[in-house]
Amino acid sequence: MLNTGNASTPLTDIYILEVNVKLKNTISVPSVTDGLDFFIAYQGIGQKRTEIHLTHFNSATANGQLADNEVLEVIKAVNNTWALCVPDKFVYPTETTVITNAYSKFADWAHDQSSTTDWYKTVSSDKVIQY
Repeated sequence: MLNTGNASTPLTDIYILEVNVKLKNTISVPSVTDGLDFFIAYQGIGQKRTEIHLTHFNSATANGQLADNEVLEVIKAVNNTWALCVPDKFVYPTETTVITNAYSKFADWAHDQSSTTDWYKTVSSDKVIQY
């Protein structure tokens, strides 16, 4: 789902795709989700690909370059993050809604990811996209 546009037209053609994965050997959920490095990668014309990783994977890259330190310092200064790995359903904020207005505990978690780990469960229903 991309959060773009001015939200002046209603959402159309929304569908649900359900995928079931059967594991041959059962493993605990934390061991599946804790070590995953979800990241954003983008490439400008004539440039190397730039990668923005979750905080604890920020030194990892493959055939690209990391976002420069100046960008990362801005992220730290405003106590925010660029990538999320949410272990549950996530409802996107409406267009032009800052995530901290939709999720009141997000800023606390972004500042210290060992606290308020259930930030995504406290949501303002009028500030998110309803499906």
